[in-house]
Amino acid sequence: MFTIFLIAISLSVDSFVIAASLSIRQSKEFWINSLKISLSFAFFQSLMPFLGFILGQQFVFYIERFSGWLAFFLLLLVGIKFIVEAFNLEEKKSAKIDWKTLVTLGVVTSIDALVVGLSLAFLQINMWEALIIISITTFFISWLGCLLGKKLSKKFGKNMEIVAGLILILIGLKILFSHLF
Repeated sequence: MFTIFLIAISLSVDSFVIAASLSIRQSKEFWINSLKISLSFAFFQSLMPFLGFILGQQFVFYIERFSGWLAFFLLLLVGIKFIVEAFNLEEKKSAKIDWKTLVTLGVVTSIDALVVGLSLAFLQINMWEALIIISITTFFISWLGCLLGKKLSKKFGKNMEIVAGLILILIGLKILFSHLF
């Protein structure tokens, strides 16, 4: 469960940064917009791992022997993606908050969660418990991002993306070593 919580925190960093970026530009209806942002990101961060998990379950029988390596490789790719994206934070900002924007950003921030869900299929976990943890964690981290958005600097956001990437890579290494030894 602790590993799932760490994965949830790592996946939520994109949501945190984007929620903070979106809330910087909002003065009207701040609380309602913060709720919309947080709910949208929580929904997509739990939907995508579920879809990845379903796809992964179809292939478990065939690649169970290599599951440790596969989980490590997928988390390594996502971790590297987080670190690379840390240097492109400007592309994630959006001036207008409407449902189309929220859905688009929800999907974009949760693509990594799809890959993580695929890797979770190779572990023996309760997927519903994992989805609940990911959803609740994302909601609160996004909400926190909205609350702190006006105080964040570019440098702070970049450092959080790097930390999230490193955490995913370390989790991948932990999974790999647990399968090897």
